[in-house]
Amino acid sequence: MDPKRSLPAEGELVLCEVKSIQPHCAFAKLEEYDNLEGMIHISEVASSWVKNIRAHVREGKKVVCKVTRVNREKGYISLSIRRVSEADKSKKFDSIKRAKKCKRLAELCSKKLGISCDEFHRKYEELLRKEFAEEYFAFEEGARRGAAYLIERHVPDDLAKAVAEIGKASITFSKVSISGELSLSCQAGDGVERIKRVLKATKTNGAAVRYISAPKYKLSIEADDYKAAERKLKSLIETIETASSQEGCQTEFKRE
Repeated sequence: MDPKRSLPAEGELVLCEVKSIQPHCAFAKLEEYDNLEGMIHISEVASSWVKNIRAHVREGKKVVCKVTRVNREKGYISLSIRRVSEADKSKKFDSIKRAKKCKRLAELCSKKLGISCDEFHRKYEELLRKEFAEEYFAFEEGARRGAAYLIERHVPDDLAKAVAEIGKASITFSKVSISGELSLSCQAGDGVERIKRVLKATKTNGAAVRYISAPKYKLSIEADDYKAAERKLKSLIETIETASSQEGCQTEFKRE
């Protein structure tokens, strides 16, 4: 075993391809570790009792495994499928997708900096991972917050500007939307005008308002993530309640 060869850590999630199957175990290659081979014992294939290992795994199948044991002297790696939850699988596949996207972003960034991809990774990979856990997150944060934010995180000026520019040009953020039903009424003689003024206050929160039927309206909020959307919705409802009170209107909101 080459002592310089990279090995996974115990507890790490790894993407594997099943290469061969024996009666009591399967052997799989770890794609992220130069196809290093690991063993999956029949007891680690599924959470239930396994009579026939081939009923659960097959040659060529891609599986997410958890590393349960590593013998660094012999290069022996034990793997488990049953200890990987659905959430773990989703997390791992998301990480793999980000890594593929990051490879392209790094190529673009290295060209912008006038260096090779190998030099880019040699000079900056460890720094970006240290500050952002994954290289991809540096591009994402650069796209969201700009070069100044990256510089605050100890990224060199020229690299920060390149990462932010490439990130903004290449990454599209999907929005999340939450909505609910607003009941808004007013008994005053000029009630319609008062209601209009209350609804006008929603524009400052970036809400979409759609009339359903008196006295009901649908409110929708978009944001980069659910936490941000919830904060915006809370602020919106507070704004509506304050405006309604000032105008003498009655309001009720029901979340969908």
